[in-house]
Amino acid sequence: MVEIRDGTAQQTNLPDASIDLVACFQSFHWFDPEPTLLEFRRILKPTGQLAVVWNDRNRQDDFTKKIGFKAPSL
Repeated sequence: MVEIRDGTAQQTNLPDASIDLVACFQSFHWFDPEPTLLEFRRILKPTGQLAVVWNDRNRQDDFTKKIGFKAPSL
């Protein structure tokens, strides 16, 4: 079953610690980073994961350094 909810990246209206995975594909650059990351931290379970994916291969920008780039294992 799919449940559709109204919200934004900064205010998802989801319960605290209720999400296993937040995935942002080609979209995180549109969000205000600080409130968005706070919201993601709030809704993710303690073992939850955040996946942020871009096509850009620049791994030296400030945001990538701040969150800690991890290349996928192939």
